[in-house]
Amino acid sequence: MIQYRPIPFKPIKYFRAGGASRRFTIYWLLACFLIVPSGMLTRIFELTGLSITLLGLDLYITIYLPMLICLPMCLVFGYFWAAIPAYFSTVMVAILGDMPLQWIVVFAFANPIGLAMLILIYRTTPAKINLHDIPSVWFFVVASFLSSLSGSIGSFIWTYTNQVNLHDFFRVWQGWWLGGFIQALLICAPLLYVFASSLIQYKKMAFPEIAIHQEKRSTFKLAIILTTMVLILFTWLAFKVGMMNVKDQIDMLSEDSTRALILDALNVIEFPVIIYIFVLAFIGYFVFYFIDYWTLRLEQANTELTKHNDQLYQLSIRDNLTKAFNRGYLFHQMPELIEQAKVQQRALTVMVIDFDHFKKINDQYGHSAGDQVLKAFISEVQKILCEGQVFARFGGEEFVLATHQSASDEAKSLAIDLNELARQMVVHVNDDRIKFTISIGVFVTHDLGMMPDQMIDLADHALYQAKANGRDQYVMAVKT
Repeated sequence: MIQYRPIPFKPIKYFRAGGASRRFTIYWLLACFLIVPSGMLTRIFELTGLSITLLGLDLYITIYLPMLICLPMCLVFGYFWAAIPAYFSTVMVAILGDMPLQWIVVFAFANPIGLAMLILIYRTTPAKINLHDIPSVWFFVVASFLSSLSGSIGSFIWTYTNQVNLHDFFRVWQGWWLGGFIQALLICAPLLYVFASSLIQYKKMAFPEIAIHQEKRSTFKLAIILTTMVLILFTWLAFKVGMMNVKDQIDMLSEDSTRALILDALNVIEFPVIIYIFVLAFIGYFVFYFIDYWTLRLEQANTELTKHNDQLYQLSIRDNLTKAFNRGYLFHQMPELIEQAKVQQRALTVMVIDFDHFKKINDQYGHSAGDQVLKAFISEVQKILCEGQVFARFGGEEFVLATHQSASDEAKSLAIDLNELARQMVVHVNDDRIKFTISIGVFVTHDLGMMPDQMIDLADHALYQAKANGRDQYVMAVKT
């Protein structure tokens, strides 16, 4: 999958686990040591509010190096892997700027808030993060714009604590969100285009257990609400900051009449801006209602599809008659049982179970009665099975039980119980009382390098010996 799939933030667990997960944790720590101090370069080299002219407009941008790495890291690996270095890099900048301690703690959340907006948007959509197609690029443009706006709230704390004038406030504020947005487009987007797919493959190898979670309707709702609020807040603040800057310049005029005329003109401008904000709110509500309606329909469809797929899967692994697992499922599970036996350093037990003189039951009572006998016996066997034991119909009236949880004595006890279970059973079909017995071949081995079909063959040989000895019994073969 090339969508947003975060790695759970458990660095201590991954470090202790060793292997690829430990290497990933070490690489992350090294990245943090590079990212955190890099933010101070913005302060040292005065990279805040740099003036540029574009299409005749005077714009301000801020170059902030930590976000060049944190933004792609956030999308590829997960929110907390990026938010933590982003937070502490902002702490370093605030310390260098002599910000009071109580404000440092709050101010440092600015960029993590921007990353949170980015992830909230990506979690609610199936958008790709490798940017290899036009829709994913456009989605990244919108998401990074909203992320930059969300993070720019830190500019208000910065300018307040540093007591900057109105003009400098505008430079810091615009530089924060516009600089972050331009950085995302010109640097972060190419990085994702080139490296995202390779990093995702590495993530899959290091963390193959990462699950795909279906987002809830509440997540979609929250995303729409927050996105609309950010747009409205941004529009209102942009207007207010612009008006304050203009009024600041008006105060320098010497003629009172001229100032009054200009202020009246500005008051006229305020009305359509308010209307525009109401339009944004209406659009947000419409999108909210639309998303809520369709996500509900999609969740219902997904539930039905999941239920249908589960039914199809069960049909593919179950025997139609007895509802035991089928032969294909047995051979699919055997390698896993072998691996579990290796981990637990236990033997593997394979039993081949066959009904005695089953043809006579079919000939005397009919094939339908024979089917009833099979179903009745399998139903009782499944009641005594434990987790980790695979019981499957191998063919005809022959069944196989495989488990990594039974040593020789336990396998012997289980075989005795199965023989006794068959002897005690009476199957009623119409007015007939059908009794039967079974023979069992048991193979127990510590040689876990054997192939599954070899193990079944050796259990089958033991079954032939049990039949040769008179049936209604078990014969055990053990290989150390």
